[in-house]
Amino acid sequence: MLYLASQSPRRRELLAQLGLVHEVLRIDVPELRSPVETPVHYVQRVAREKADAGWAHLVARDTAVVLAADTEVVLGDQVFGKPTTVEEARAMLHRLSGRTHQVLSAVCVVDISGRREALCRSEVSFTPLESEDIEHYIATGEPFGKA
Repeated sequence: MLYLASQSPRRRELLAQLGLVHEVLRIDVPELRSPVETPVHYVQRVAREKADAGWAHLVARDTAVVLAADTEVVLGDQVFGKPTTVEEARAMLHRLSGRTHQVLSAVCVVDISGRREALCRSEVSFTPLESEDIEHYIATGEPFGKA
């Protein structure tokens, strides 16, 4: 059985699109970056901690597979969390406007044979964004709850 150690609706949708039957594990892993932690180490650690917490939550493990992931937007050494307010979304979009940033996605899978991890690093370039474009995008609700 596949267990998803994530509350992300997009990850649930992706697994469903792939036709993978899964169960969502309700786990709580703090997503706080240490001041000395690199962005790469941070996303890898969070994905690993989610997977490990999911694995620890299971009783029957013989056929279980736990999948966890973390995705963050990074500009230089700044990791942008998921914006929760209009002000946070506006500031983030203004900061990314006209620049190239990275999107880091770490994936961790744990099963009876151990842990496997992968990291995907994508570069994303934004054209310069006008304030009215940013406001229109924010009004759609799209910037909230995801990297």
